[in-house]
Amino acid sequence: MQINPKIKLSNLGGKAYQLNLLKSVCTVPEFFTVSVDEINEIDDIKNQEIVLRYFQDSKFDKVSVRSSATVEDSTDNSFAGMFDTILNVDKNNLISSIKEVLISAKSERVKEYCKINNIEFDDIKMNVVVQKMINSRVSGVCFSKTKESETSMLMEACLGLGEALVSGTVTPDTYFVNRSDGNLEKQIIGYQKTMLKNLEYEEVPFHKRNAKKLSNDEIRKLAEIVIKIEKDLNYKAVDIEWAFEDDKLYILQARPFTGINE
Repeated sequence: MQINPKIKLSNLGGKAYQLNLLKSVCTVPEFFTVSVDEINEIDDIKNQEIVLRYFQDSKFDKVSVRSSATVEDSTDNSFAGMFDTILNVDKNNLISSIKEVLISAKSERVKEYCKINNIEFDDIKMNVVVQKMINSRVSGVCFSKTKESETSMLMEACLGLGEALVSGTVTPDTYFVNRSDGNLEKQIIGYQKTMLKNLEYEEVPFHKRNAKKLSNDEIRKLAEIVIKIEKDLNYKAVDIEWAFEDDKLYILQARPFTGINE
């Protein structure tokens, strides 16, 4: 087992590799990567002590535990939703959560996806990202280009944690934004009755349910960062997950976006 191995895609897997690249481009929540050759390495008491000590030294309270497989988030295959992600993890359930994510690489749905896409299932190496949880005021996703237009980007935003958006539990705002100046071209406001906070759904105050989730200034700020990520990482287009904690913008994840015309 290694913590934060050398920054190479083959060492880290897609998600951890991208996060390390992102650190020099934008604000990313603090994280560390656990790399194992075999799943049962996490059962070793000495390895568990190393992980827990790193968690403590990082002064984390709650974290997200996320997959970072060597086949994940590539330009060819995303494996989106194939592996487990566990949110709001504390020190007491960190090891069990890491093991759960590691085991998810061996699931039947992953095996079937590999078969359909001619990927060697046994060659998948799973690493795990342990990343500080962000107390999101508003969060969402952004695609730097759309199928319809390479001059516009698409943003989706919801109150609270973005997991509610990804799972389809809430209806987000949708913004179409000009890539050149970050100005809003079109918006569709989503009615949001509940929001996810600390893994529990809370009612949104009535006066906020049909209110716009991001201000125009926040939209421009996000657009500027997205274009910078696309340019600095040399992607034709990028798909990112983001969150505002109070007024601070964090980029949680970035991957090449292939859902556009070549």
